[in-house]
Amino acid sequence: MSDTISLAESTAKLLDMRTVADIFGCSPRHIYRITDAGRIPAPVKLGALVRWPRAAIEEWIAAGCPACRQRAIVDAQRERSWLPAEDVSSAQ
Repeated sequence: MSDTISLAESTAKLLDMRTVADIFGCSPRHIYRITDAGRIPAPVKLGALVRWPRAAIEEWIAAGCPACRQRAIVDAQRERSWLPAEDVSSAQ
């Protein structure tokens, strides 16, 4: 029966808190902390449930785990031309 659960978890498109914490080898509370700090992709809220798209987590890991909130700020500044193009890379 545990094989069925692990197979279901490995093919799930949405990951729950415990699964994300297991991927990173930390506590679920730490996942909440780094989510609140904008250091991990934002979860999808389904009523009272909090889930992360598997693809978003995998892409984030493949990109080297950049701070999500900072990247969004720099992208917004670039769109508004607050930073010249050569200064954008130094802001990251």
